[in-house]
Amino acid sequence: AGELEPCPRRAFRRRLAPRSTGAPVPEEPFPGDCLPPSPPVAREAPPSAELAALPSLLCEGQAQAQQPLSAEAEERLTSIAAAAFAALRLTASEEASMTIQRQWRECQARQATARAKAVVATALAAQRG
Repeated sequence: AGELEPCPRRAFRRRLAPRSTGAPVPEEPFPGDCLPPSPPVAREAPPSAELAALPSLLCEGQAQAQQPLSAEAEERLTSIAAAAFAALRLTASEEASMTIQRQWRECQARQATARAKAVVATALAAQRG
């Protein structure tokens, strides 16, 4: 390794590549421009905006004229409806339970009153007779 002379650095001349005056790539139509228009893949509005606009559309009768809800909006609407139905069921069962208990107590009170009247009537009949 000591016998080798150091490698001299060669001097490279810097040359710029010639530039053409036009665009570097010839202009061609974009392949997507040649395709026919297709329906959009995504909705214009997020699912929350679709659901927010739904009551006004139903009142005006425009729901049939528009496209159906997106899958996300339909799923969100279904989960909201399920939660509302569960809350309604819970409230209705509590109210039904209280109504049944109140009517049972009223029935027991009427029966007790009827028994008491029967005892009093029997006692009065025994006193008279």
